[in-house]
Amino acid sequence: MKIDEAKPKLARNWKFTIPFDEKFQNETHEIHIEFIGFSDELIEEDALSFYLEPLPADENAEEKAKFEIREDKDGNKLKLTLVTAENPYYYRDVAEYLQNDFGKIGVELEIKTLNLQDFLYTVQHREYDILLYGQNLGYNLDIYEFFHESQVGKDNLSDYQNPKASILIEEIRSSHVQDVRDKKLQELREVFKSDIPAIFLFSPRYLYYYDAHIENLGIRFIAFHKDRFSHIDNAYILKTESFTDDISWIDFPRWFTNNFISFITFSL
Repeated sequence: MKIDEAKPKLARNWKFTIPFDEKFQNETHEIHIEFIGFSDELIEEDALSFYLEPLPADENAEEKAKFEIREDKDGNKLKLTLVTAENPYYYRDVAEYLQNDFGKIGVELEIKTLNLQDFLYTVQHREYDILLYGQNLGYNLDIYEFFHESQVGKDNLSDYQNPKASILIEEIRSSHVQDVRDKKLQELREVFKSDIPAIFLFSPRYLYYYDAHIENLGIRFIAFHKDRFSHIDNAYILKTESFTDDISWIDFPRWFTNNFISFITFSL
């Protein structure tokens, strides 16, 4: 391939740009270079060989290309760092969804997925712009540690401080009347909607499979994994027994005694 460029008048070396397109990918190419003197004579010639590999396909390339990241007057892009943990595995998927949504509003979101030790260190030292994590609030929905102003610098990970919210959290925590708790929770919800100390994304649903022959297992609302065994003592399986060819009615008393005793033992 000969480069057809205008010859310089004062020098024998110059820079030039070679346009690349798809035909240059995934094979070896050679560029033939000629050095022409001031008298139009050929002084030297050489060749440059190179191999180009195609770039790995980016499934989100088209989507990312649509995003126009905001920049300040100095050309610095608006970039935030989202930190999350390796487990559960779906945190990474959620982070990528958020990355896409932030891109739509002109924010570049960098995702850092950390192991448990590094994650806890990062949280403790507040080395994040956005933190993606989950928390089980149990049956009483107690959020004192996470949003009360006295817990700033501890488990209040957004360092949220609002006296009204703190009072509501205390009242919810101390009340045992469900109607009162529900009313206070609704008031606290409105405060959170105004301040946005955190964005509550979703509550995962866990499915537990069990044999259809098991009766009265009692699985209803479960706040903790272990609660699926809360009513296991009431569960039972209906089983029908029948005589086989090698057992006659003469053996019935012995059969009945063995099974009856087994049943009594199980019930105790």
